[in-house]
Amino acid sequence: MRVTVEISKVLASIRPGLAERTDLDIPDGAVVSDALAAAGLEQGLWGIVLVGDRVAGATATLSPGDKITVLPPVSGG
Repeated sequence: MRVTVEISKVLASIRPGLAERTDLDIPDGAVVSDALAAAGLEQGLWGIVLVGDRVAGATATLSPGDKITVLPPVSGG
């Protein structure tokens, strides 16, 4: 199935070779962590992950055409 992974400019700038938008062909039944690994994103780089307009965890099952958006981790003081 085909999904799209979009990452923030911040993440793209700290990881050479990562595209801000990547269309991927992944197996049926794949989960968010499968797609992000295929896009070259290690788990420690994920902050907030959205599938469509909803927050999703690493084990959320994907559907054809899903758009996964990855925002960087945030911290505050």
